[in-house]
Amino acid sequence: MTDDAVEARGLVKKFGDFTAVRGVDFHVDPGEIFGFLGPNGGILVAARQRSMEGFQMIMQFLLMPMFFLSGALFPLRGVPLWMVVLAKVDPVTYGVDPLRRVALRSIVADPVLASVTLHPMLTDVFVMLGLGALFLVPAVWLFGRQE
Repeated sequence: MTDDAVEARGLVKKFGDFTAVRGVDFHVDPGEIFGFLGPNGGILVAARQRSMEGFQMIMQFLLMPMFFLSGALFPLRGVPLWMVVLAKVDPVTYGVDPLRRVALRSIVADPVLASVTLHPMLTDVFVMLGLGALFLVPAVWLFGRQE
């Protein structure tokens, strides 16, 4: 019995005869914050791919729209309603928002910072942790089912 909040041992991913990942172990202690939202979505997709090229194509197909809708390149205030809805379901938005807050905190006045952040910090953290756990469980399960 272990006291780890999350533990994975011996993860392996192969693309045909090529072994991309072998014997990866990690653990997260209780109370530790572990950033695993983005990589787990990638791991979840990678576990189902048979070729490296297919993985790269699908990741670009998924990641580029998510990045553009996250608010990393332009502010999400005053955009059309359809874009607001897409940004709210985009997990990258919840990662960009706290990064922007931390990066600009010392050089921008508080009222300006409040106008460019979208959610409270706790909302961003809980959404990232929830989605990370949601992606981690099937990703670890799929890696365990290697042919």
